[in-house]
Amino acid sequence: MIQPQRLVMLRLKHRFGNESIIDRHDLALTPTEEGPDTGLKPMFQDLWRPAVSALRSALSDSRWQQVIPTIVLSSHFVRYAVIPWNAELANAAERDAYLRHCFMLAYGETARHWDLRLSPAGFGQPALASGIGAPLLEAIRIELEQAGLAAHNIHPNLVLAANETLAYLGKKNAGMSLCFVSLEPGRLCLGLVENGQWRSLKSLAAEADVSAQLQALIQRESIMAGLDTSHWPVIIHCSGFEDTEQIFLRGRMVKVVPVITVFASGTDMYKLAA
Repeated sequence: MIQPQRLVMLRLKHRFGNESIIDRHDLALTPTEEGPDTGLKPMFQDLWRPAVSALRSALSDSRWQQVIPTIVLSSHFVRYAVIPWNAELANAAERDAYLRHCFMLAYGETARHWDLRLSPAGFGQPALASGIGAPLLEAIRIELEQAGLAAHNIHPNLVLAANETLAYLGKKNAGMSLCFVSLEPGRLCLGLVENGQWRSLKSLAAEADVSAQLQALIQRESIMAGLDTSHWPVIIHCSGFEDTEQIFLRGRMVKVVPVITVFASGTDMYKLAA
């Protein structure tokens, strides 16, 4: 997993449908100054460069050769949007143009050059989409290919978090309403899911008092979406965030998703050409 302050590499062994960790490399990094959380700046400056540089060094070790790599990107490096259903789109080109238009409305002109991916959704339903800066994707591709590895699987962490949360809830609860929270060191994502459908998604820098931040954010996003979420459970997924026991949201039921697998299976939002 590539984060601004940390690079975690795991070598897994798959046997009879189970995963076991046979090697691990966990390196603390000195991140580049992120600056104000404008929603744009971290993706296009140098926030990711220390981690990619560390990846280059690690891949020279024989332990990480002859593997099938899966790259998980922190939400520090990804921007998200909930894309409304549009029945008038007739082909892939129109869908791509609509997706780009939605991101530019949300993030401005800079989104014109992002690599955008749309997750599958049911007929008539809004869909979750993500955007990543092309320089980061290209840097990862170069490092993998120079190590003799294929750059086929690159996942935003939020996608894996959502997949693990769905697995935790089970099929019988797939259509429930909930406040979905993905926590990483320094990053918080909040999604409002009504009857199994994405209604809103917000990603921002995590504050020192995450409980107070979440309480206020849920209230604000609920008002903006026109939803009464007062009785919705808050389901929290954590990736390297260690203070979940300290999270308390007054008047709300909070559940923390246990780690189900190292890398949850699910839709690959990023399939880069080999």
